[in-house]
Amino acid sequence: MVISFAQKNLVITNKSGGLIYSSLTDADPNEMLIIGSTLHTLLEILEHICEGQSLSNAQAYNKTVEYGQSKIITFRTLTGYSFIFLWDSTDPPFNSVYLHFCETVLQNYSYRLGMPARSKRFCPEQYF
Repeated sequence: MVISFAQKNLVITNKSGGLIYSSLTDADPNEMLIIGSTLHTLLEILEHICEGQSLSNAQAYNKTVEYGQSKIITFRTLTGYSFIFLWDSTDPPFNSVYLHFCETVLQNYSYRLGMPARSKRFCPEQYF
C-alpha cells in the first residue's frame, strides 16, 4: 500500500504502538495495523537517535519529519497516545483533533484506555 501525502491522513496509536484510529479507509485492517505499528516504531527510533536525548514517557511532545512538500507530524500525549499526521505542507489541526478525541472518545463511559476508537461521534476528518 502506498500512502498518498496529497490527501491528509491521521493515525492514532496507543503507548505500545497499537492502532486506535486511522483515517486511511481504503486499506484493509491488517495493512492499517502494520502502518500504525511502523509509524510508532519509526518515531521511537527517531526520538532516541536524532535528538540525542531521551524524553521520559511522562512528557508530551511534538515531532516533525519533512520530506519535500510532505510532513509526518506527531503529537504524543501524557497518556501515551500518539497522533500521527501524514500531511502536506500546511499545518495540521492538532488542538481541534485532540479536543474532539477527548470529548467523543475518552469521555465515553464504555471506552477503555488503549482500545480502538469506535465511537460514531468521533470524526476528525471534519477538521482537515
